[in-house]
Amino acid sequence: KQEKQQLAPNVVIMTAHFNRIGLWVASEVLSSWSLKKRSKTIQKFTKVAAHCLLLQNFNGAMEIYAGLQHRAIYRLTESFENISTKSKRLLQKFEPFFSADNDYQILREAIEASTPPLIPDLARILAKLTRIEEYPSFYERAQLENVTNANSDDKEKQQEKSNENLNFIHIDKFR
Repeated sequence: KQEKQQLAPNVVIMTAHFNRIGLWVASEVLSSWSLKKRSKTIQKFTKVAAHCLLLQNFNGAMEIYAGLQHRAIYRLTESFENISTKSKRLLQKFEPFFSADNDYQILREAIEASTPPLIPDLARILAKLTRIEEYPSFYERAQLENVTNANSDDKEKQQEKSNENLNFIHIDKFR
């Protein structure tokens, strides 16, 4: 751990912040003894996560979602059953968005399709960095680019699909 602190102190700080926010979300939900208050807290954090996505703060949205998926929260089925229909729909739409399927494909596509300013999901960037040695060499990448350039129409379709993935969140729905 000391080596990490010296080699990449900012990454360690950002990772600790991510974990701290997720645990804070979980503790806020758990600090309520009444079912109604727990449900309201879950609804509030669901709205905050949706607003983070609207502001293109993908990291913040993922922090909150991680807190709501904490094992101590996830088991509170009655609390989740008592949230509003709107919040239930948002949570259902968050599931594939933050899903680890295909290495967070939907989230990655949304980040790639977004225009700055934005805050990407740090965990995905760190995961890529840890696997950087697995990526092909420069020569192999050049050959792959030639193949990829031939499929530019596929890339346009992929970007359109990515834009569709973010369409489930609209600011008017929160007013």
